[in-house]
Amino acid sequence: MHWLWASGTAAMIAGTALVWVRPWLGYGAFMLGLATVLSWTMRPRQRARDAIFTCKPGAIRSRETGLIRARDLEGATTARFGDRLTLLLAHRRRRRAPMILELEDDAALAAICKSLGIGHHGFGHIDFVAKPVGDELTMRFLGAISIVTALAMLIREPAIIALGSLILFSALCTMIILAITRFFTPPPFARITSGGVFLPTALFVPFEVIEDVKLLADHVLFQVRNDRGVTSLKMPIKDVSMRRVGTTRDELEHLVAQIRAASERAHGQYVLKSAPEALATRLARGKDESESAWLARIDMFSMGAGYRALSAEPPELWALLEDPEAPADVRAAAARVLHRVDKDALRVRVVEVLATVRDEDTRTRIADSISSDDDEEPAPDSQSAAHS
Repeated sequence: MHWLWASGTAAMIAGTALVWVRPWLGYGAFMLGLATVLSWTMRPRQRARDAIFTCKPGAIRSRETGLIRARDLEGATTARFGDRLTLLLAHRRRRRAPMILELEDDAALAAICKSLGIGHHGFGHIDFVAKPVGDELTMRFLGAISIVTALAMLIREPAIIALGSLILFSALCTMIILAITRFFTPPPFARITSGGVFLPTALFVPFEVIEDVKLLADHVLFQVRNDRGVTSLKMPIKDVSMRRVGTTRDELEHLVAQIRAASERAHGQYVLKSAPEALATRLARGKDESESAWLARIDMFSMGAGYRALSAEPPELWALLEDPEAPADVRAAAARVLHRVDKDALRVRVVEVLATVRDEDTRTRIADSISSDDDEEPAPDSQSAAHS
C-alpha cells in the first residue's frame, strides 16, 4: 500500500510544477494527488497470510513481511498454540502491534530464533492495545470527506472550489491535530514482560500468581492468587477487524496463550534449557576479578592442558558463544578459547554470530576478545564487527 503515498506525492509535486505553465492541468494533478495521499488513511488492516521465510544471520525475510532484522526487535516470546508454535515479535517500527508468526514445528521455530538471536526464554517486552479508542474511525471519516471534497473541487465552479477549500482545510487541520494527539498520547496498552503482565491500568500481575487466564467476550479474565485466596481480575478488551490500531480476536487468542504459557513456566511446568552451565561458570568473570586477571585465566584455558582441564569440546563452546541468553563475558570468553582451539571455524562463523547480537556492548566485547596482535590474520575489528 506504500504505492498510494508515493504516487500521490509524485502527482502533487508534478501539479505544483505544472501550475505555472498550465494552471488548470497543474491544479487537477495536485487535487488528484491529494486525494490519493488521503486514501492512505482508508487503507484496511492486513489479514493473516501464509509466508515462506528465508533465514540468514541476523535477519529473516519473506515477500509478505519484508526484512525483519534482529537489531530492530524489542521483544520476543514463544508458546504452543494448538498443534503449532507461536512466535511473537515486538518490532520498533510497529510498537503496540506485535508480529505473530504461527509455525508448524520446533525445527522452524529453532531456525528463526537462531537467525534473530532469540534465546530459550525470549527477551524484552510485548505491547498490545487491548481496547482501542475511536480516533481512528474519526480519521477515516475525515479522510473520506477530504477525498470526496478534493475530487469535487475538480469541477470548475468558483462556488464549489470556495466551499470545498473551506471544508478541506478544516478536515485536514482536524486530522493533523488528531495525529499529533495520537502521537503524544497513545491509547492505553498492556505489556507482557519476562516477569508478568502490566494491565492498561498500570497494575502489574506477576506470572507466578496467575492461576488461570481466559479470553471471554469483552474481557480477559485472570484468576490471581493472593493472601485471601484466588480472586478475579478483568482486563476489558475490544477486538477489531479492519482497524489498524488494536488487536483482532485471533491475535488476542495468541496473546492469551502466551500469558498462559508464561504462567505455566512460572509454576514449574517448562522444558529445561540444555546448556553447559558448569562450563559457563568457569568461563565467567568473577565478582572481584579484574579484567586483566580474567583474560589471563581464559588464555590459560586456551592453551593445551588448560583447555583440556576445562573438560569442554568445541561444540559446547560454540553453544555458549551462540546463546543469546548467555552473559556477555561468558560469550566473549568462549570466543577467546575458540580463537585458539577452533580458529578456522571461528574466522568463518564469527560474523554470523555478531549479526544476531542486538546489544552493542556485547558485540564489541565478543569482537575484542578474539583480536590479537600476534595473529597472522587479525580477527574482525571490534568496531567494524560490532556494526556488521
